[in-house]
Amino acid sequence: DLWHANDATIIEFTENGVSVPYIFVAAYSDKKINSIVKLRFNSLGEYWETARYNFPEGFEFVSIACISNARNESAVFLIKSGNNFHTVTIPNNLSSGTTLTPSLKFSIKTVDGFSSQGTHYDLSSDTLYIAFSSKTNFNENCIKSYTGILNASGTIPSSSTWTIKKGENTDLRFEVEGIGFRPNSDDDKLWF
Repeated sequence: DLWHANDATIIEFTENGVSVPYIFVAAYSDKKINSIVKLRFNSLGEYWETARYNFPEGFEFVSIACISNARNESAVFLIKSGNNFHTVTIPNNLSSGTTLTPSLKFSIKTVDGFSSQGTHYDLSSDTLYIAFSSKTNFNENCIKSYTGILNASGTIPSSSTWTIKKGENTDLRFEVEGIGFRPNSDDDKLWF
């Protein structure tokens, strides 16, 4: 059970000489029980849970991004909790049920009138992208980028902002919750 799956990232580990993909999902049930769920998947689109790692009770987070992947050993994840970003390392062979210990890395300033959503980290440019949705205009979203993440500390400023608005011809809500770029591709479009 993934409960409320708010964000995800795909990681590949090398196991017995073969690249094996996993999806790591930021999941919570009532914001008191928060976990990272490790899912294995195959080319048929089937997936299954292989492990669940917990955070200390009361540690709330909503997004996950991988910032380092030592393919056959471990991955370092960037976990967003409010305006704070923490790191947590998950070895490939970490036992399910293990309680994780997040370490504070840096913070961002609040974006007035907006709620933060999903994240995407681009290793090649050391840039973190964060989606924000308006609290009052359900058709307005913005994406902010933050550079120099691997060495970041304290409160860091954004380096650029993009606004995404839905056309005015419909009453349907348009909320950007997750973002990303295609890995290993010449496609430089932002996907959401």
